Amino acid sequence: MKHSKDLTEGKIPPAIISLAIPMFLGMLAIMLFQLADTYFLGQLGADELAAMGFIFPVFFAVHSLVFGLGGGATALVSIAYGKKDFDSVRKLTTHSILLGLTVVILISMLGFLTITPLFTALGASGHILDLIEQYVVIYYATVLLLVLPMIANSANRAVGDTKSPAIIMSISAGVNIILDPIFIFGFGPVPPMGMQGAAIATSLAWVITFIASFYIIGVRLKMLELSIPVISQVLDSWKQILHIGAPASAANLVMPISVALITSFVAIYGNEAVAGFGAATRVESLAIIGIFAISASLSPFVGQNFGAKEIERIKQGVNFSFKSAISWGLGVSLIIYFFATPIASLFSQNPQVINSSVLYFTIVPICYWAWGVSMLVYSTLYSLKKPLWAGALIVLRLFIFMVPLAYLGSNFFGLTGLFAGMALAEILGAGASYFLYSKLMKEISKPEYSKPD
Repeated sequence: MKHSKDLTEGKIPPAIISLAIPMFLGMLAIMLFQLADTYFLGQLGADELAAMGFIFPVFFAVHSLVFGLGGGATALVSIAYGKKDFDSVRKLTTHSILLGLTVVILISMLGFLTITPLFTALGASGHILDLIEQYVVIYYATVLLLVLPMIANSANRAVGDTKSPAIIMSISAGVNIILDPIFIFGFGPVPPMGMQGAAIATSLAWVITFIASFYIIGVRLKMLELSIPVISQVLDSWKQILHIGAPASAANLVMPISVALITSFVAIYGNEAVAGFGAATRVESLAIIGIFAISASLSPFVGQNFGAKEIERIKQGVNFSFKSAISWGLGVSLIIYFFATPIASLFSQNPQVINSSVLYFTIVPICYWAWGVSMLVYSTLYSLKKPLWAGALIVLRLFIFMVPLAYLGSNFFGLTGLFAGMALAEILGAGASYFLYSKLMKEISKPEYSKPD
């Protein structure tokens, strides 16, 4: 397969870095895509910013479901590629896209039916609920355009191609940044459309992403089966993908559910607090993209080497990734701490919104290094076909540690205690993740998992 990369040979740090740099640039583009909406809508007022704060957990839920399926595709495609089974690579890629499209169609239908009750339950009401509806109606109608790129990017990573997704997402982000102010504030024949305008700009950018992804994966990499799918083969592939992807999606759903719960805790302190919290979490997503990139790059590395039975390379790759992620987490936490107020002021001039963001920035980033450890362990577990282990760790970190600690912290120490509870939960989660990872490494070090000498 042209433009793919064999990760079972050569020096390990350069292999991971060569994957991570394009991943970093692609994820930077995605984060700038999201921050553009937050920045331009923030110019309209605190209500629009609060609306995006309520919407974010729902976006996170939909994208987490698809990312979970993509994780299943990445694990299986990378293992098949490590075995040099290219027919399976094409089948699994094609069938995973069909599965993603089916799932998102069902999600969109459900989303249309639950807009008011869902966001009311999260704490939105009145004018803010109207603003939310303006955005999410367009989102649900067009999110299908995002499924192919998300699954295709997962398959690209599995065969060692991280440059194509980076280029596609960079172009898409650039289009969104250009279109956002045009459709939000109006320009020439385009009237000002506020929240609806932001959603339209995003959807138009997705169209470009959809077309480019189809070309890359179908024409350039030739990773799609162009014949009519055989139902029995599709169902067999779906069974394999869901064996990993379903637990991954279910575990990923815990994340937006926990974010939604914490958002409801923050909502007790007012819409300005939600607006500040929402803006801070968007900035946070940008700050930790280095860890995201390392984690996403580790998955195909582990998968290919597991398929090739190169267990020692897996250990060395994960250890290098741990060091890199911890260094990144500590570095960005210091930057955010010292520049908290200027960063928060970029998104709003409302003092209460700024104070909420600054409070978050001075507490939560202390745990970014720990979050990195957890993410790397999850990626490793999925690629080693241990999705239930990863899911258990995610549930432990978020539902057993984070939500209760944030709730207790809020009750006893207000918003400061809420954010401190979140940080403590991440550190406890990292400890549990590393403990389980150490046990797994002892398991796969047994002779039956290794390549014969």
